[in-house]
Amino acid sequence: KDKRTSGHRRTYTKPVWSLLEEAAQMKTEGNAFYREKNIRSAIGRYHRALLVLRGLDSDVMTSVKGFGAETPALTPEQEALLRNTQVDCYNNLAGK
Repeated sequence: KDKRTSGHRRTYTKPVWSLLEEAAQMKTEGNAFYREKNIRSAIGRYHRALLVLRGLDSDVMTSVKGFGAETPALTPEQEALLRNTQVDCYNNLAGK
């Protein structure tokens, strides 16, 4: 086993549920920072969550077909979680 590469996995090699949970956790952390009036950290967490979700979003990735890893097919439940987390993050960024 090559020790130089262990622990350095690219985001898109993670399972879909793992990425969705990671994004939801970042959103939750952002909410906690917001409640503490730490707006800069909250914005950072929401932004990171959206970046993770963007890699799973077939609507975004179809325009760059042929570049990078293929976007995994999402189940309806995964698609709903992706959309709900995106909407929450965008609403939170807008200060709603």
